[in-house]
Amino acid sequence: MNFKFLAWNQDEWFSTQGSILKYDKLEHLLLSVIGVLICVYLFKFELLFSLAIIFLLGIAWEIKDGLIKNGQGFSRKDLIADFVGIMLAYFLIIIF
Repeated sequence: MNFKFLAWNQDEWFSTQGSILKYDKLEHLLLSVIGVLICVYLFKFELLFSLAIIFLLGIAWEIKDGLIKNGQGFSRKDLIADFVGIMLAYFLIIIF
């Protein structure tokens, strides 16, 4: 089984490969924010636990992308977008 990494220079920040939204990285960011907010406010998980769950789900998703045959590969920029979304959710929860 081969694991495929998406090359940094081929992974565009404004990639239009999103499945829900047009832009993939924006989709990662917003889904991370929404995921943390759902964990905290709907499921009543602790904040740090929620942050960890969403980050681990992001890593798992990228591993899946690196393993499946038709996937683009493991994207480090997707993980950065996930992390930025998680931090945005963290600051929104702390401020409000």
